[in-house]
Amino acid sequence: MASAQEIAQVLGLQEHREGGMFRELYRSVVRTHATKQRRAATSIFYMLRARDVSTWHLVKSDEIWMYHAGSSAIQLLLLPDGTFEERVIGPDVLSGEFPQSLVPAWTWQSTVLTDRSADSWGLFGAVVCPGFEFEDYIEGRTEELIRRYPDAEARIRELGL
Repeated sequence: MASAQEIAQVLGLQEHREGGMFRELYRSVVRTHATKQRRAATSIFYMLRARDVSTWHLVKSDEIWMYHAGSSAIQLLLLPDGTFEERVIGPDVLSGEFPQSLVPAWTWQSTVLTDRSADSWGLFGAVVCPGFEFEDYIEGRTEELIRRYPDAEARIRELGL
């Protein structure tokens, strides 16, 4: 199997501010009808390596994660209604994994690989609708989110999020 570095080089991935590596693949030229400002959709490749963590963040648009290759990932979602969900994004549907994960707008999310050994990596895609804009991105702090979502505290700490 190819290494994370080889995959990143071939795909032209760069370090991402929320952790991991990424490359934007698509940014729609079409603006949404309602605002005439937001792009209809954006799409990226996103790679997590070994102990990378996609740090806590919230996007004000719906986001769809898709598994492509390598390790599966555990995604923890803190929903606006105060509940939380855990999903495993990967290819083994018979074991409860699912190759896509819809993250609703205004949902806190953080993701780590299921295999965190030194050479592991996972490649995912993400599509954001309406399209991603940094103005719609909010970074979260673990301790603040634990105070707001106390039922998720044990899992947040166990996953190292």
